[in-house]
Amino acid sequence: MSKRSGYTFFELMIVIGVAIIFGSVALLNLPTGLRTKLEIDNAINNLKSHLILVQQRAISQENGSRWGIHLDTSISGQHFYQIFYGDSYETGIVVETVYLPDGIIFLNPSDGNTEDIIFEKVTGWTEDGHSIVIGIESVEDGAYDETNSENLVISEGTGLIEISPSVPQFDISLNTDPDSGTVQPGGSIDLTVRADITAGIPEPVVFSAENLPSGVIASFDQAGCVPTCSTPLNLQTSENTPNGNHFISISAVSGGLTKTAVFPLSVNFQSVPGIPEGFSAVGGNAKVSLSWQTPTFTGGSSINNYRVYRSTVPGNETYIGDAGVSLSYVDSGLVNGTVYYYKVSAVNSVGEGSQSGEANALSGAYANNVSGYAWSQNVGWLSFNCMNEGSCNFFDYGVRVDPETGYFSGNAWSQSAGWVSFDEDYGCPATFINPNCKARVSGISTGTFPKQVAGWAKLLSTNSWMSLAGGTTTVSTGAKSPMPTGRYGHDVAVIDGKIYVFGGNPSSNVGRLNQKYDPVSDTWESKALPPTSRALYVSAAAKDGSGNDKIYVIGGTVTGAPAYTTSAIVEEYNPVSDTWTAKTSMPTSRDGSAAATVNDKIYVLGGETGGTQTIYNINEMYNPTTNSWTTLAAMPETRMDAGAAAAIGADGKDKIYVIGGWGGGASTARNTVFEYDVTSNTWSVKAPMPTARYDLILVTINNKIHAIGGGAETNVANVNEVYDPVTNTWSVKASTYEGRSSSAGAAAEGQDGNDKIYVFGGNGSANFSSVEEYDPGLDRWTGVSVARKSPMPNGRNGHGAAVVANKVYVFGGNPSSNVGRLNQKYDPVSDTWESKALPPTSRALYVSAAAKDGSGNDKIYVIGGTVTGAPAYTTSAIVEEYNPVSDTWTAKTSMPTSRDGSAAATVNDKIYVLGGETGGTQTIYNINEMYNPTTNSWTTLAAMPETRMDAGAAAAIGADGKDKIYVIGGWGGGASTARNTVFEYDVTSNTWSVKAPMPTARYDLILVTINNKIHAIGGGAETNVANVNEVYDPVTNTWSVKASTYEGRSSSAGAAAEGQDGNDKIYVFGGNGSANFSSVEEYDPGLDRWIGSATQNLITTFAYGVQLESNGDFSGYSWEDGALGWVRWKDASYNVEVNW
Repeated sequence: MSKRSGYTFFELMIVIGVAIIFGSVALLNLPTGLRTKLEIDNAINNLKSHLILVQQRAISQENGSRWGIHLDTSISGQHFYQIFYGDSYETGIVVETVYLPDGIIFLNPSDGNTEDIIFEKVTGWTEDGHSIVIGIESVEDGAYDETNSENLVISEGTGLIEISPSVPQFDISLNTDPDSGTVQPGGSIDLTVRADITAGIPEPVVFSAENLPSGVIASFDQAGCVPTCSTPLNLQTSENTPNGNHFISISAVSGGLTKTAVFPLSVNFQSVPGIPEGFSAVGGNAKVSLSWQTPTFTGGSSINNYRVYRSTVPGNETYIGDAGVSLSYVDSGLVNGTVYYYKVSAVNSVGEGSQSGEANALSGAYANNVSGYAWSQNVGWLSFNCMNEGSCNFFDYGVRVDPETGYFSGNAWSQSAGWVSFDEDYGCPATFINPNCKARVSGISTGTFPKQVAGWAKLLSTNSWMSLAGGTTTVSTGAKSPMPTGRYGHDVAVIDGKIYVFGGNPSSNVGRLNQKYDPVSDTWESKALPPTSRALYVSAAAKDGSGNDKIYVIGGTVTGAPAYTTSAIVEEYNPVSDTWTAKTSMPTSRDGSAAATVNDKIYVLGGETGGTQTIYNINEMYNPTTNSWTTLAAMPETRMDAGAAAAIGADGKDKIYVIGGWGGGASTARNTVFEYDVTSNTWSVKAPMPTARYDLILVTINNKIHAIGGGAETNVANVNEVYDPVTNTWSVKASTYEGRSSSAGAAAEGQDGNDKIYVFGGNGSANFSSVEEYDPGLDRWTGVSVARKSPMPNGRNGHGAAVVANKVYVFGGNPSSNVGRLNQKYDPVSDTWESKALPPTSRALYVSAAAKDGSGNDKIYVIGGTVTGAPAYTTSAIVEEYNPVSDTWTAKTSMPTSRDGSAAATVNDKIYVLGGETGGTQTIYNINEMYNPTTNSWTTLAAMPETRMDAGAAAAIGADGKDKIYVIGGWGGGASTARNTVFEYDVTSNTWSVKAPMPTARYDLILVTINNKIHAIGGGAETNVANVNEVYDPVTNTWSVKASTYEGRSSSAGAAAEGQDGNDKIYVFGGNGSANFSSVEEYDPGLDRWIGSATQNLITTFAYGVQLESNGDFSGYSWEDGALGWVRWKDASYNVEVNW
């Protein structure tokens, strides 16, 4: 017997006929309302039966075709459906038409629309889902009786046919025709907006248009309609409608339903361009240099040329040449002493625009103006600005640099120290050997930057000299003298560069301490004890009514008293007489407050009271002049143990910032930032701090607020996050050595004359007495005595390192053949060294790399280099394999090309040796040879784009997710200076490409990859041995600058391995700089911090001197051993620049 999958056509027709007869008879004997409902049910069941019939015909492939039903509402009040077969209704054949009973209609699809339901052959599936609603024709005002209706659902895909107990919610789709448009300003575009019903019973919709660009008016022919429906829409632009792509939102709204279609409108008007902006002229020796900016209005197409016009008479310019697309033009061969007048015009594909306004310049060998301010450590601002209506061409004062010779001339002005002359030699200081001591930019006519500034300027008031030339000095980075007593919950204030530390926990004896710290001498001195022993108070410095500097200690807890005994006491300390005086108490007794001083008034904010431990949002201001208190606008939320600091806000006005703490109804530390406007007595909320904390300290330096330490959710934090009130943004800086809570901090001038931040004591792992000093210029902390790394047994350079099983093996090096044969193993976890089997060949300037051999065992391969102790430039091609397990050496196949100074990297256990030089002829190579330890063979691959020696190489994953090798820095490529190039080698495709250059050009550097970032450390730079640590990200092709090493090192070795804390670290071994180092430095990338060698005295080299950068900015430090001291020529908030 065979199974059949459905009814025969004859059986289905009998069932449908019987159902119709019995239904009709029954209807004749029912009440009208009930009969109507039954008519609807009968109609929907009839339709369902016909759909099942049609689906069965499709499954049976009757007539070899798809079958379907066409629903038609084109005749109002007389809706029907037709059964057909064929690919579509339009091309198919109709076999039967069925009309709905009188008064019964399709509610969906609605009047005037059609809908086709088509079943596929064999499967009986439908391509789309359908919802068909049958109900009573409109009863009044176009409304439908939704209670007397039935919904038939055909499922998408499966073709399942069901009668739903409820009508689906009304829904539509919204489209435009066309779906985008282009128009010129002032023109218009017509489109049709169509709303198609997709479910439910039709309801009226209302159209609207939003996000209209300037000058555009949208006009609908109909404000609304009943879907499925459409309406024309006209978009009229104006002549002022801006060019570009605009996205107009067109909506249809019905009750709670909103549908939106986006219509992209491109406004593209092409005409001649506008006038070039910012046109200026600067004279030079027999030439005038012109510059300008792109016109604000380009005419709707790209600028392809600028035309330059000149005359010796105002307003009579004639064409002299084209600048192409450049925004500058040099008019040379002119007569010195002549004033020339210029105009410029822009050209695009349409034509030439109007000429610019006139600019003129005197041709002659006068200098360019210098502008801006430098900051001296002793007397503040030094002004370089011209004061003759903005021009220094004809001297009154101001500083200039001659663009032909590089010589400075003119005078800078310090209000405190008087004139600094760059104008004449005035003789030379005895320490300067060169008889020409006039300040000058070296090599100003060359194209290399930065350009070093040489020579001297003279401070006329003291007849002392300021050196602009480069040099080095030393800065101590050792531990600071600790506080005599460890404590927490104390506070500090600064007067005359001395920091006073008061009170604190854990005892009443500590609570009465008053100790003065001198940052310059790094010494402590005990001062008069305050009358009241306190902790968790606030202290602030301000001038009293007589204009004398005083310190005020306010509120807090009384140490030694019962718990939560808070105080409102105010005591004034006179640092000159070393005496204390009681002042008017604070209105509200509290501890855990924050305080800041603005205009010699002290604002005490928040805190908590004893007993009830209520947290406050109080803002009370103390005026030392009147010895009185004023209650001001309260903070937005309650806070205790927060920090407060004063700074200048984005509007240039005085503000106070309250950051972090507890309160506001939350049970966790807060990261909020509240800004208080002292002028308007109002509060606002600013960008939150990245790390929520309480008991933190805030210190303002250079108008940036450092939020340091404090208690976080799970630990005592050592973070240093910096808030910029002007931009309302946060950045992360170097962390403290110790995590500290309830510590105290202040800004004061350090030993080098620059402002520093000092952090005192606090609690964390103990009650600290230690002091940490932060240098914001170097982003480095000096502080507690931290662990140092064991040095190498032998100082050396030109050695190599490789890692196997988290042990670092350091091989060979200079300066002798004995050193060249060393093999020493370093264990980063135990910080210990062990001597291992000596290599057969004594070498330096070789490469070493770890890879697996043919048996899958880890080995180290030492390749090429110079033979130490042999005649100069004796290079080698020798390859020796070291087995760290058996501590034995084996000779391997030599490298094809004998060389030293190569770079090497390992990818997939293959070692790539790149570049280098040969002995004798000292030829520099771009060779790329690959060694395969499994086959003990070499393969020559695609050469580098340029020759390189003494470069670094490292492997990392590139932007495309594939293995790459990066060759960075070195010598070669036809240049006689260190290089900053980055070449990327694709191991898969055997091709090279050029990437973003390294910020500092160097050779004999080391590259170490950690976390897929390549650290370029140390090396020889143009004028010094560098200690920089610049990091390349291969995925983003960008560079960043991280913390520098303590020592400047060249020809050192480096490797990444797991440190004592279980995290990956970078280790740098030896090298040369001021000597052949044996020291080891460890870098933690998570903390951006270095730990140095036990043999180091923690003295770091500080490079000074002034440089001219490519953008016209000066940078660096000059030194005047007198009134000025150190002069800083560039900072984030100011700089000195030459106007080329």
